[in-house]
Amino acid sequence: MPQPIDDTNDRRLLLRYTGRCRLCGATLTAGTDAIYERNRRTVRCVECAPVVTPPTEIPPVVKRTEQHAENPDVLRLRAPASSVIAEALRVQSSVPARTGTQRFFGRSPLNSESRPWYLGALGELEVARLLDQLGPEWFAMHAVPVGSAGSDLDHIVIGPGGVFTINSKFHEGGNVWVASRRLLVNGQRTDHLRNAEFEARRAAKLLTQAARKPVDVTPVIAIVAARRLTIRERPERVVGT
Repeated sequence: MPQPIDDTNDRRLLLRYTGRCRLCGATLTAGTDAIYERNRRTVRCVECAPVVTPPTEIPPVVKRTEQHAENPDVLRLRAPASSVIAEALRVQSSVPARTGTQRFFGRSPLNSESRPWYLGALGELEVARLLDQLGPEWFAMHAVPVGSAGSDLDHIVIGPGGVFTINSKFHEGGNVWVASRRLLVNGQRTDHLRNAEFEARRAAKLLTQAARKPVDVTPVIAIVAARRLTIRERPERVVGT
């Protein structure tokens, strides 16, 4: 009989290096979708993942939310940036392969449509890496699907400080300027603040319905890889980092 798994701190991800499943011994090559066991610093294949023990440290509001899901592990073990990566691959699949000359001169395989999705994935992965460093009293979910149109929340974080939705934005080398109601990137106005507020309201509504009591959600925008971040005024309702 397989032994229960304490998967409280496990994370579903794509392996960077070849490994071996701790349970069945199967070889897992680099790029394989697998479960990283943070406590043991080992991996197991996704097929072995259902042998789990429900975690006890997850905040009650998350437990109540998961009770309404057909498969709770789908949310709890969902890989960071999985939705964005899937869309990047879908868009990139229609891009013609580079010629030998293009590869020689270092032309990017990405086109104007797939590149934004690729950069978005980089931002979400970096923020997820930082969230992994939070203490055990914090719980994070990534790429949380909402609605029926394929939209998702980059990250939902729950802990002693409350409930937060985090919208990751990758602006490598950019100049970011923030005021109470505006966020500019290289002088261009964005919808980051408005979208972050909308996502927090949406999450609050869903969590309130699941918990059957009011749940406040704080919107956060995580700016990744910017060259300069200037905060003229702190946004009224959105936290920046």
